[in-house]
Amino acid sequence: MTAATIPEYMRRFRYKSPINVRNSPLQYAKQTQLASFDFIASKPDTLEDFNNTMTGVRLARSSWFSWFPVHEDLLKDYDQDTTLMVDIGGGWGHDLVAFRTTWAPDAALELQDLPHVIADAVNLPLNIKCREYDFLANQQPVKGARLYFFHFIFHDWPDDECLQILSNTACAMTPEYSKILINDFILPDRGCPTFPALMDINMLTIHQGLERSESQWRDLVKRSRLHISKMWAPNSSEEGIIELVKANIEDSSI
Repeated sequence: MTAATIPEYMRRFRYKSPINVRNSPLQYAKQTQLASFDFIASKPDTLEDFNNTMTGVRLARSSWFSWFPVHEDLLKDYDQDTTLMVDIGGGWGHDLVAFRTTWAPDAALELQDLPHVIADAVNLPLNIKCREYDFLANQQPVKGARLYFFHFIFHDWPDDECLQILSNTACAMTPEYSKILINDFILPDRGCPTFPALMDINMLTIHQGLERSESQWRDLVKRSRLHISKMWAPNSSEEGIIELVKANIEDSSI
């Protein structure tokens, strides 16, 4: 039903991409003022379907750490007195558990999500701590972690909300040690494969979000207190990694 209203919605709003989280095709179709995740959470069956879908997506696609240089980029200089990885908006923990199994059976790890999601994240390994956390409303409570990880989070949000997430995370980062890894699509400017192109439409329809190209990622991060140190894109049909770091405050060149 929501997708069917897109032509009417776009005509009414002069074919501009939605940037208000309370005014998108979803709100237009459902006649609600609730933001998309609040709307989903208000309907238990829909929420369960959403969480099951996200679990399936994560399990069906190759894990980022199967090709990412985990040892060289994360473990080599890891301080064992800090948290190795904080999985923010990590759902029921499937990404984090898989990472733990392969790379970090004993390291300090943390799973963060909204209360109604964390409540169902059960039977996790003892070295995974669970925490209720809203990445838009609050500053990141885990200070100085090696890695703050976001999988399929930023594509759910317009730029202003993404910048708020980055700001709330940056305040917890240790310069030249902490990293943010964004596991999302990095689209080509032309010749985009079908699956991520459809995902882009899906994000617009439900979340006022979008799948971003490399230039869009760079433009977004330029507006934050962070900078991109590297990008990895195995191929344009799979999610890539955007690595962000925080410079020392004395370094005014970044």
